[in-house]
Amino acid sequence: MKHELPDWFGEAAAAVGALILAVTQAKRIWGWLCEFGAWWKRRSNALADLAQSVGKLAESFKEIVRMTEARFSNVEGELRRVHTQSVIAHQQTLLMLDESPVPMFACKLPEGTCTWVNPALARLFDRETHDCLVWGWLSAIHADDIARVQNDWLEAIRKGIPYRSRYRVMHGEEPLTVEATGKPIRCDTGDALAIIGKILPLPIHI
Repeated sequence: MKHELPDWFGEAAAAVGALILAVTQAKRIWGWLCEFGAWWKRRSNALADLAQSVGKLAESFKEIVRMTEARFSNVEGELRRVHTQSVIAHQQTLLMLDESPVPMFACKLPEGTCTWVNPALARLFDRETHDCLVWGWLSAIHADDIARVQNDWLEAIRKGIPYRSRYRVMHGEEPLTVEATGKPIRCDTGDALAIIGKILPLPIHI
């Protein structure tokens, strides 16, 4: 004789199975949540440490900026003081040179053009000061000496060597023999930047 289980038993077994499955899934999900919580805690700690390190770095950088600004402030003040002293010294030098009775000139290299003459030179050449600048000084030289003077001058500025030349200056109707000398001014690399010189009358005639 075949025994059959009542319907309620199957339903109960199915319900128990579903409950077991739900509990198993719940435990698995709970495990995932615990692992995620642990991972997030580690990550949060790492982020907190990183934020703390960044904060310390920012403070250090801020201190470096403050110290740098203080140093540059001191350097800027020193540069202003040195610049002021150099301007004063330059003005004093120009004043002394302008008042000097010795005819003097300055020329820029490599062009060789005259950039400055003092009043004594302008009087010697019987010209206005501005008329002696650039190449205007050549107009005061005796016509027979111009070519030689130009050659001597061009050789000096081309080679950056001391300049020396004797020639006649037309001072009024009578030519005046003079001797011009110049010394190159060099930079740190040795290149000649300018020629500073003087022109003295000679008690002879050429």
